[in-house]
Amino acid sequence: MHFFKLITTLAAAVSVSAIDIQKHFGQNCGGNFRVCRGINPNICCTGATAESILFRYIPSNWRIECRGYDGGDCRNRRATILSAGATSVCMRSGGFLFTGAGYGFVNRKRAPQEAGEETCAAVAGEGQEQKCESSQEPDTLVLVDGSEYNLVGLEADKLDRLHTDDLFTIAADPKVTSAADIPDEFTPLRK
Repeated sequence: MHFFKLITTLAAAVSVSAIDIQKHFGQNCGGNFRVCRGINPNICCTGATAESILFRYIPSNWRIECRGYDGGDCRNRRATILSAGATSVCMRSGGFLFTGAGYGFVNRKRAPQEAGEETCAAVAGEGQEQKCESSQEPDTLVLVDGSEYNLVGLEADKLDRLHTDDLFTIAADPKVTSAADIPDEFTPLRK
């Protein structure tokens, strides 16, 4: 019986190892967004700008520091919110645009470098330059109606085009809420 409990507990602990970071076009973590799914601690979620960021699927027993950055990718930390047992955290910019987001554990007993993990510079505080060792681009664009567009595996020039105009400009429009509002040229990206 104890063996079964141990195996069940270990399986539950291993099954949840990362969270989702949603980069929203609007200020209140609502509407259309791009998402870095299953992102690990101390990895920068990059790719275009966001007015608000939603950190989702945080295990309630995790104590993490949610971080928002500006100045390009995860260069300058602008906002920090502790999860404090919450399973989701909405971070609003208050007027500037986030360029990156990430999270890390609070009160770690060992240094990430000792564990062989990639990390953002932990010594830098808000407003100071930081450099992440690794980053992840959003993998999906999600519309209000739940329609999803795959962003994985796109050639660099196509992804750049999406970031600078076309699909992301369309998705940033609050009137765009469903796949019917998206031009047919983006149908091949639909999941």
